[in-house]
Amino acid sequence: MGGGIGTDLQSDKTITDGPGKWDLLAALGDRYLGRYIKLTVVTVSKEEEFEVLVDSLQHEDGSGESWIVELKAKWNGGRFRGHYSTKTRKGFLRKITK
Repeated sequence: MGGGIGTDLQSDKTITDGPGKWDLLAALGDRYLGRYIKLTVVTVSKEEEFEVLVDSLQHEDGSGESWIVELKAKWNGGRFRGHYSTKTRKGFLRKITK
């Protein structure tokens, strides 16, 4: 899987596709059962699909479609925080370094 989404720690990673609202909410509720979602993320030179656990969700603007997310990558355990829209299925992530 190459360098993966954790290669460049300082730059935002663009999400170009992901789950709808109900799949995102179900993944949060079932995170302790190991329910992963798939996100398509732009890495250094291409789009790649990654599986992540949803650690937390917060409403961003009250629309019910815009979320602040915290995710954990399946392949390396890296943790990420960012914004995701279930309406457009797009967003961004930044690696949590602490």
